[in-house]
Amino acid sequence: HPERGVTDEHNGAGLAVCEEAREALLGQVEQLGERHGWIVISGSLPAGMPPGYAAQLIVAARRGGAKVAFDSSGEALRQGVLARPELLKPNRGELETLAGGPRRRIAEVEEVAAGLVSDGVEVVLASLEGKGAVAASVGGSFVATPPPALEVVSAVGAGDALLAGYLVAELAGGSLEGRLRLAMAYAAVAVGHLGSACPGLAEAAVRGYSDTVELSPLLRRC
Repeated sequence: HPERGVTDEHNGAGLAVCEEAREALLGQVEQLGERHGWIVISGSLPAGMPPGYAAQLIVAARRGGAKVAFDSSGEALRQGVLARPELLKPNRGELETLAGGPRRRIAEVEEVAAGLVSDGVEVVLASLEGKGAVAASVGGSFVATPPPALEVVSAVGAGDALLAGYLVAELAGGSLEGRLRLAMAYAAVAVGHLGSACPGLAEAAVRGYSDTVELSPLLRRC
């Protein structure tokens, strides 16, 4: 209901997956890791699948030689973090799951993200709903605020677009600031459309938003 600023999102339960298929997928992910620099493992696990399976997928991808971007929730998220993916992309609620309680202020979000980095995750890219995103790494942390002229039509797919933009910049050799800036630009274009499709995700549109994304460094507590 875009005219009322309301989005209905319906997520169905996945089909049950047998053990033979799970083992086959681990082998396929390892093979993909041999051919690609990054593998994205995201979403919820199908019904009946052990929560530790997400961590197994991360290990399989890394065994093949790839880096892993991980985005999940609940127990699968908790288990997956233990495998130390190179990039973790939680939203605020998922980060609060890992922290064990609410984290309302940006400084609190950064503190949790920095803790995950200390535990072995290379970069944490945490989305803050409509308030931007925080990126934390060993070298420091930054917060990005959305472009001031941003018109939100639907937030569906915004987190996925954020992750996609980050990886595009990562593959191009961008700095953490550059990766976060492009990630926010991709998310900004995504929320301007209904559904998960981004027909306007053209270079000019992304560049226009990228130029107006504001970045600020976050001081890390000792």
